[in-house]
Amino acid sequence: MKIKRIELRNFFQFKDISIDLTYPAGHKKAGQPLEKICIIGQSGTGKTSLLRLIKWFISRDRRIGDDLNLVVPEGGQMSMEFILNHLNFCLTNNGVDLEYSSFGIVGKDKGKTKEKLSHSDWEKLLFEEVKTVNHLMINFPTELISQRSIRRKEEVLDLSPTMKEVARTYKENLREKPVTTFEEGIERAKQNAFRDRLKPGQVIDFAIEDVEKTWHLVLKEMREYRGQELFLKGEISDILKQEPGNVFKLQKAQAELEAWMSNPNPYDKLAHQCLDPLLKKLDLRVKRDINLESILNLGFVQLQTAEGLDVPIEYWSTGTWQIVRTIAPLFVLKPSKAVILMDEPERSLYPDIQTTIINKYVDYAKGSQMFFATHSPLIASCFEPWEVVELKYDHESHSVFQELQYKGENHVDHYENYPEYLRWDSILQDIFDLDQDGSQKRTDALMELTELEVQIEKLKKKGLLNSEPGQKQKKRYLALNRMLGWRTEKDE
Repeated sequence: MKIKRIELRNFFQFKDISIDLTYPAGHKKAGQPLEKICIIGQSGTGKTSLLRLIKWFISRDRRIGDDLNLVVPEGGQMSMEFILNHLNFCLTNNGVDLEYSSFGIVGKDKGKTKEKLSHSDWEKLLFEEVKTVNHLMINFPTELISQRSIRRKEEVLDLSPTMKEVARTYKENLREKPVTTFEEGIERAKQNAFRDRLKPGQVIDFAIEDVEKTWHLVLKEMREYRGQELFLKGEISDILKQEPGNVFKLQKAQAELEAWMSNPNPYDKLAHQCLDPLLKKLDLRVKRDINLESILNLGFVQLQTAEGLDVPIEYWSTGTWQIVRTIAPLFVLKPSKAVILMDEPERSLYPDIQTTIINKYVDYAKGSQMFFATHSPLIASCFEPWEVVELKYDHESHSVFQELQYKGENHVDHYENYPEYLRWDSILQDIFDLDQDGSQKRTDALMELTELEVQIEKLKKKGLLNSEPGQKQKKRYLALNRMLGWRTEKDE
């Protein structure tokens, strides 16, 4: 499943916005949904809200944490256009529930769109396609949300009036509103019916699912492999204890173990092909010699230093957690048609990992559509210009709009900035709109440096550069060069 377009009307700070998520004209995939999207914008422009809204449209689940639901204004009008296999459909919200506003069939069967099918027939058709998808959506939120954290944000932080209103609304909508009419009951039943018909694992949401349940799904193959290994070893041990003279039975059991051990070990595969290359940058590696009990107790992998010292899970850094928590599920599950949502993929990661991890995510989820919400210019540097969705706040209309990266027609030749080709400082200025050249101290130093250049040039013409005042000014000039990060010296 992929999203082609998002339309938002009166969804908090989104008053009227349309986001095109297809490749531009002139691209070899023109008109097709983008495979990866980078959402950037200042804090408060709605990056996380947009991810949560996408999650609701796909899963029909408004939960974003324990006893906390996504707030949907009753007057809001939102729609998203999807494509799944040969089906093209649009979901629209005109209150608190979703409904199909259009349906179509693309490709060789597009003639079927002329058939007049009822709403229920279309939904049955959709579910036939949904059943073919192992993973419909995977959501990686920044953190678990709680009522306490929302309250703390409102009381402690200096929030804008708009965000205070949002925070108060969150607190007032911690649970599903009670059904008051028969019509509301019918609509609520429709929502739950969609969720109930999904197979386990089709929607994986790390915001609301407990660790044990989620990681049992991710590590299922590893547990089964290690469990069978321990079972066969146990049989050999029992034979040696109970029937030590039964050579035939012992050889048969050993042959079964050897045959099983010839199968690829999924745990070693995860370590060697996925985690170790990234963890090596942190001087860490996956611990290989673990047993089934340790996997069951932790619900996770175990790590050790390059020297072989165990690193208990409670001592993992947040960067280590970020790597393992996000990369391992994608490597193991290999979603091919999922919408994958990732908020702040750069969290606690050193720059050298930030510049490589996006490509890893995409490689392990080929055929899926990935959304990244970020503040990092290093993350943004991994995207083509048409893959960047920049959100900005208009202080006059008190609303958020999308800053387009092109002028005129949406064509590959009309884009101005190419993040993958820019220096980091250029990305900050051209993509993230940082319009000043560093801090005020840097500005003052540049002005002083300009004045020194003039003074040094005058002293040089008078032959006084080696005088005491000249040497003092030259020393200050070179010191400022070093502080500004310049490695050139003034010619004498």
